[in-house]
Amino acid sequence: MAPELAHRLPPASELLLAESSGSVAGLASWAPWDRPRGNDDPRGFDGLEFPEGDVAAELTLLAVAPNMRGRGIGGGLTQAVGRAAAAAGCTRLLAWTLADAAIHPSSIAARAFFRGVGFVDLAVDRRVQARGEDRLLVSTRLKSER
Repeated sequence: MAPELAHRLPPASELLLAESSGSVAGLASWAPWDRPRGNDDPRGFDGLEFPEGDVAAELTLLAVAPNMRGRGIGGGLTQAVGRAAAAAGCTRLLAWTLADAAIHPSSIAARAFFRGVGFVDLAVDRRVQARGEDRLLVSTRLKSER
C-alpha cells in the first residue's frame, strides 16, 4: 500500500505508517499548508486566513487497509500526525473531504470520522473541485508539544 501511494505525496510531506503483525495496516501523511504547490497539488480555499500566529498543517493522506478498518487505526494515525505537526510548530491541522454527500456517499463517513476525532467544519470551496464535487475543509487545533 505505501510504495504505491508514497510517490504521489506532495513535497515536504512526512509519511507515517501503522503496522499490524508485520503488515502495513494504514498510513497517513502531512505537510505544511503554506508549502509551494504545483498544478497537481492545488490548495484551493483561496482567501482563507488564520489568526496571527496560527500555523496550519494539512493531513495530505489517510488510508487504512479495508480489513483493518474500525479498529482505531485511522484515529491513531490522525493523532500521530497531529503530534508530529505540533512538534514542527503547527497550531492547526486541516483536512478536506468532498462536501457533496449525494454525489459521493463515502464523504458522509469521512465527515463523521473527522468530527469524531475533533475536527470542525471550516470552509467549503466551490472553485477548486475534486472530480467535479465541492470540497469541505475541516480543522482541529493542535496542542503544543513544546
